[in-house]
Amino acid sequence: MTPFEISRIETASGVYRISGSYDLSGRALQFDFTAAAVMATDGWEELNVKSKGGLARLQKLIPELLLHLEV
Repeated sequence: MTPFEISRIETASGVYRISGSYDLSGRALQFDFTAAAVMATDGWEELNVKSKGGLARLQKLIPELLLHLEV
């Protein structure tokens, strides 16, 4: 898997800070998120990358992450 760290990405659903790894070599695209935060009114708000809600939110960002990572 290829590690990545994005210090700031502006998406349609907000501004995020995300790190993890991805793999494009298999039959299916695979992302493993290790940390994520969203910019809230009071600063960075950490997301639980292991919860269903946190993963669902991050899954929606994958198309924009792929563009940002240029893969």
